[in-house]
Amino acid sequence: MPSTSHWSADPALWWGAIAVAGLALEAFVTTPLLFLWLAAGVVALLLWLTGLQTTPPEQLLLLGLCSAATYPLVRHTLRRRAAPPTTGAFDEQIAAAPPATITEEGTARFDRPFLGAREWAVLSEEELRPGDRVRVTDLQGNTLIVTKG
Repeated sequence: MPSTSHWSADPALWWGAIAVAGLALEAFVTTPLLFLWLAAGVVALLLWLTGLQTTPPEQLLLLGLCSAATYPLVRHTLRRRAAPPTTGAFDEQIAAAPPATITEEGTARFDRPFLGAREWAVLSEEELRPGDRVRVTDLQGNTLIVTKG
């Protein structure tokens, strides 16, 4: 009676399962693994369509080549969907910002919330002391750029 080991199953089936598992994993991790499961799917498709009889090291080499080939495409797609930089994107809000008071070195407090917060980290080219009144001129990440006034 011939042996029916699970490991002797069609390699395309295993690579297809790896691709589906990778896709499921993608939903739970923050690191984009898209190019890996996409490459595993390409390997499965190639093995299934061509019917190639390959060894596991050859299949891993094929996975590496497919990963390298799909990486630029995936990177381009993810880069296009990335959030735009915030510097300069809040010109209207910055122009309408209420004056703030320096409470301690590097921190300003607004009379009313500005962009959702009353206290902000600040940077200035001028020397600022507690009690100085400042106005917002720009936003860089989570830090406001201010001048006296």
